[in-house]
Amino acid sequence: MGAGYGYFGADPHASLTLGFTVAPFFGAATWIEADARRRGVALVLDWPMLGAAVWPVAVPWYAWRTRGRSGWRLALGLLAVMLAPAIGSLCGGLVRLFQLGAV
Repeated sequence: MGAGYGYFGADPHASLTLGFTVAPFFGAATWIEADARRRGVALVLDWPMLGAAVWPVAVPWYAWRTRGRSGWRLALGLLAVMLAPAIGSLCGGLVRLFQLGAV
């Protein structure tokens, strides 16, 4: 959806903007919380609040803590999911610019 809005240059409704901004972060935080329970890893603070405040550091730390050196794949995947709406919107806008010959 973000790519579509970026392509057409439309501004989404305020509720969709909130969803694009908040939902991926809390979705990833909920998954991390459930994964931590399954693995028996104690989280320091309430994960959704911690993740919303310092997610660029907290997500890679969690991945490394639970998966060791191979946790970088999990960290990149979670960060990609969290940033997907913004990346999609940017890509849609760039496609539109290239089609119009503006770039």
